[in-house]
Amino acid sequence: MSKRGGDRRLAAVLFTDIVSSTDVASELGDTRWLRLLARHHRIVRAHLKLFGGHEQDTAGDGFFATFDVPADAVRCAAAAQREIRELGIEIRAGVNFGEVEIVDSKPGGIAVHAGARIMSASTGGVVMVSSSVKELLAGAGIGFEDAGTHHLKGLDEDVHLYRVTRIDDDPVTSPETDDAAARARRDAIVEAGASRRRSRWLVVLVASLVVLVAGAVVLATRDDGGAPAADGPPRAVLVGLDPTTGVPQRVIPIEVQQSSGAPGQGDGAAGQGGVWLPRNANLVHVDPAHEEQVSISLGITGYLNIDTGFDRVWATVSGVVTANPATDELTHYVDRIAAGGAGQWGHESDLVVGNGAVWVSMTDGRLVRVDPSDPGATRAWQLTDGQLDGLAVGDGAVWGFDSYAGEIVRFDPETGRADQPIHESGSVDEIAFAGSDLWILDRSAGTVTPLGSSTSVQVGSAPTSMVAGFDAVWVGDDDGTVYRIDPLTEEVTPVYRAGGTIESVIADPDLGVLWLDVGARA
Repeated sequence: MSKRGGDRRLAAVLFTDIVSSTDVASELGDTRWLRLLARHHRIVRAHLKLFGGHEQDTAGDGFFATFDVPADAVRCAAAAQREIRELGIEIRAGVNFGEVEIVDSKPGGIAVHAGARIMSASTGGVVMVSSSVKELLAGAGIGFEDAGTHHLKGLDEDVHLYRVTRIDDDPVTSPETDDAAARARRDAIVEAGASRRRSRWLVVLVASLVVLVAGAVVLATRDDGGAPAADGPPRAVLVGLDPTTGVPQRVIPIEVQQSSGAPGQGDGAAGQGGVWLPRNANLVHVDPAHEEQVSISLGITGYLNIDTGFDRVWATVSGVVTANPATDELTHYVDRIAAGGAGQWGHESDLVVGNGAVWVSMTDGRLVRVDPSDPGATRAWQLTDGQLDGLAVGDGAVWGFDSYAGEIVRFDPETGRADQPIHESGSVDEIAFAGSDLWILDRSAGTVTPLGSSTSVQVGSAPTSMVAGFDAVWVGDDDGTVYRIDPLTEEVTPVYRAGGTIESVIADPDLGVLWLDVGARA
């Protein structure tokens, strides 16, 4: 996909949103509505994954996704609609097919605009499609009903629309008309979710105690568990946890160890079929499926920032480098980023992938956008007069912080503008976006705080790493404890205790695993 002008391809576009969402949100209140919305999001994303959809945007209660095959888009919408109905809410959906233009790695053009308007012409429990979709799906086992000709806002010509009535032998049923029954189902869902959150700490605590006992035996008797090996120094391990139960699913010994006295060399990342760890002057590629690992030499020692996306692994090493996840071939993508002026150079502080680009924070206060489709193409914005340290992506924005000034800044990639910096009273050491909030880690205080909140959450004595994923915030501590924070209730649960210092916590949504990079204690 190219950035400017020009990459065009055929695609099916799907738009969905929740019917009467404002009324439902008002009825439930903010906290209960967010619980229901989180369930809705999980269902839609699960069906996108099942039917091969690509999530392009999420705005409030709506989704925009693309598919290579129109039938998959229709089947996905109908299946998600059916399951979401069990929550006591209805979604409407619109599907169109046509040529889309890729701009800043996002699909756009008339076909996309028409898809959004087709959804607007739909109603609760209905999947509405254009005539182009209907014609392409002849013989695909999908039935339609003529919905007439519509004049859609922003389109010059009227569009003939059709309702989906059947998927294979199953009718696409009409939405429920009993508002009381739907309301009862909504109440049951959100109250059950609240009850599970109140009781989960006990279940997880018991499970964690069992795991601690079993883990202590395993880690004390196996060379790969963080205990001293029989014929060498202590070894580090990669522990894979089930994020729902906190139970370890696998333990993989890491062959390349960190240098003595050199902890905190960066956080690992997951994606592109592997787990990627910083080790001295190496990027270690761990293949969890085969428990194999490859050490890729970077030629320089220092703090390594890693993220994945656009079919590559990205890291900052005197510029930006990429690794091919299939071949482990390393490519110097962008040379050391100039600060402007002869002989002047910036230093990379962090790197994150999101919002259609690779973003790099600089010690001179700049945010640099690296174009993943055009090697060497960068654009920079001066966000702070101080040092721009860590980055996070969320809510359609790129977030950065200046740890010295204790300030958070929000940058809008669409407008190219940054909001006024927000000063935090405590230290700002790491940030992550979860739920609808930006979360701030203060290592010295051992706390995590939602941006703008006066209430902090205590998460151990010496937290080392924080990550968002699986509808939670996860924090690893120097003593080996992993904490889970519920973004809605701010409830903290210790879920696992490792046999060494947790160097980084890594969310892997592709495999559904929470990885712990555990450093061995000497």
